[in-house]
Amino acid sequence: MKQSGWELDISDFTRLDSECIEKKNELDSVLKKKEENKKILDWIRHANDDEPSHQKFVEKTGLKVTTDAGKWILGQEEFSSWVGEVGSKQASKRAFWIRGSAGTGKTTLL
Repeated sequence: MKQSGWELDISDFTRLDSECIEKKNELDSVLKKKEENKKILDWIRHANDDEPSHQKFVEKTGLKVTTDAGKWILGQEEFSSWVGEVGSKQASKRAFWIRGSAGTGKTTLL
């Protein structure tokens, strides 16, 4: 049975409606992921933290970096364990996150 022009238009609209719903669902998923990522980045960045940059902190306080700076981390069990896992390629995470206040030596570890 041959479809008339009207029936073809309805089927086209139905197909386009399905495609639009599918695209909307894909975009909703992308937007949700972006919102989740923004929350994580805000947490990492301390969005409302007025912490000065490392260089400004050093200039303001006059503190000097010493050769012993950062040695404290070598005695931390969590760090030693992670290094061992990375070295043996058994680590579930390739990054070791360190979070702390200004002046605690995070930057000197680099």
